Amino acid sequence: MSKVNGKRILVVEDEALLALDLRFALEDLGASVVGPCYRLATALSTAELGGIDAAVLDVDLAGETVFPVADLLRKADVPFVFHTGRLNPQTLAEIYQDAPVCPKPTDPETVARTLFALLEKRQATH
Repeated sequence: MSKVNGKRILVVEDEALLALDLRFALEDLGASVVGPCYRLATALSTAELGGIDAAVLDVDLAGETVFPVADLLRKADVPFVFHTGRLNPQTLAEIYQDAPVCPKPTDPETVARTLFALLEKRQATH
């Protein structure tokens, strides 16, 4: 996991305890966490600032979908993982082929390792 030390990871999650658990899991693996962002508007403005290496995205943010953030990150070539309990993982896989889906309740450590594996895979091919 040394290749991901210091990477800036955006966490977008509207459940405060889960957001903190994700933050701690990512920090334990050496990441620098941006956020967590609990609402779509905050997540969008944070993503627009740039400087993010990867992201963990909850699909449903208090009734709003995270897709505008996902689309912005995809255009910027920033990898992300969906962490959701609301949307069918197959639907997500059809729209966002390169984004792994961790269905809730996936433990935060597994989400973090999934994201870091995606980062390492991308670093090996870029």
